[in-house]
Amino acid sequence: MPNRKVVIAGAAFIFMYLLTEDRKSRKRRWWKTNLYKRRSSLLVELKSQHISGQYKNFTRMSPTDFEYLLTIIAPKISRQDTIMRSAISPQDRLALTLRFLATGDSFTSLQYTFRISKQSMSCIVPEVCEAIIKALKENIKETELYKKLGNNSLRLPAPEALQGRNKVVPYVFVGDSAFPLQNNIMKPYPGEYPKDRREEFLITASVFRVLRKPMLLQPKTVETIVMAIAHLHNFLRNTDSSKNLYAPLAHLTATKTEDYVKVVGGEIVKCHLYFH
Repeated sequence: MPNRKVVIAGAAFIFMYLLTEDRKSRKRRWWKTNLYKRRSSLLVELKSQHISGQYKNFTRMSPTDFEYLLTIIAPKISRQDTIMRSAISPQDRLALTLRFLATGDSFTSLQYTFRISKQSMSCIVPEVCEAIIKALKENIKETELYKKLGNNSLRLPAPEALQGRNKVVPYVFVGDSAFPLQNNIMKPYPGEYPKDRREEFLITASVFRVLRKPMLLQPKTVETIVMAIAHLHNFLRNTDSSKNLYAPLAHLTATKTEDYVKVVGGEIVKCHLYFH
């Protein structure tokens, strides 16, 4: 009679062999479900009827601004096709991110609109938001104002003393981290400041309604989303094709004014700032 240990070892070997062969022959049920095999063409259809305003309502910007934003971030969010499946296009990645920011709908809900899995969305949204932040921050450096500040050709008023003071100081712009410290640029120290920005927040939240809802995401992701909204806020308010959509004049009522200056054709012009 064979040794018992040898019999047990042989039986174990046969069992493991059969189990391995069964796993090799077992086919995966699906790589992606039928729902995701065909991408949504909703954005293309909306673009063909953009006069109705539905495209702007869906993306929160004009087709022109969408295409411009897509152009500057596409290299950062593009992915290569594989043998197994086609990559999600940069256009779909940007569209789904903007729709998430515009509505605050869950990834589970949005997956039925875009035919992209919620697992993929959880990676796409932070990546696109990071790309938006970097691209729009770099975009500032291409503006005429930034260039003229850099080469001191803005023709700012001559330095003069502040009211009640004797020391002569230059005129300055207050900028954020995108601008370097210069003679005519100042940046606030990092930290929180007790400013009443409720009206500004309400205007922004009326466009990007994700700010009105709890975000069940990691804190770092939430921070990235909020920063992307801040950059989109500044971008849209300064584009000719989207600024009226972003803050329609008919919806605003001025309550007070202050003097300020702006640059027109390289000249400093005194204007009135209306608060609403």
